[in-house]
Amino acid sequence: MNTGERILKVRKNAGLSQEQFGELFGVSRQSVSKWEANQSLPETATIIKIAKTFDVSADYLLCISNDKDNTQKTFEIITADKMRFNLGCILIFTGVFLMAVTFIINHNSLTYWGNPIRMIMNSFVSGQIYYFVLLIIIISGFSICRFTIANRSKH
Repeated sequence: MNTGERILKVRKNAGLSQEQFGELFGVSRQSVSKWEANQSLPETATIIKIAKTFDVSADYLLCISNDKDNTQKTFEIITADKMRFNLGCILIFTGVFLMAVTFIINHNSLTYWGNPIRMIMNSFVSGQIYYFVLLIIIISGFSICRFTIANRSKH
């Protein structure tokens, strides 16, 4: 299937005439007819508009990919990457925040917040395991962020 046939298929699936299709993108009916007959190609900006309007990928229209849902898959990958990166940031922030609060409590002997956190710390052998767990949380956050950034270049 060539570009013209794919544009024709997109137009027919939308139930539009060549004239209606041309009006959507600011071109004449004759231009649409030439595209569909593979006598000419739309401008790049027009291909992008067609892809966005009819929820297909530009790759599909240009015959680079047979997958009409390529755009959707790309969106899902980007969304998953953003969620993974945000999780990493949350882990880093949580670990640093808990470590800072613990440090302040240990050095200022705050009584209101001190008792519950000291109870938690004392349940971890003298606080050493507590700090180790916080450190693991922070390192995990950095690892997730680094992994996400490294994988973005592969997509």
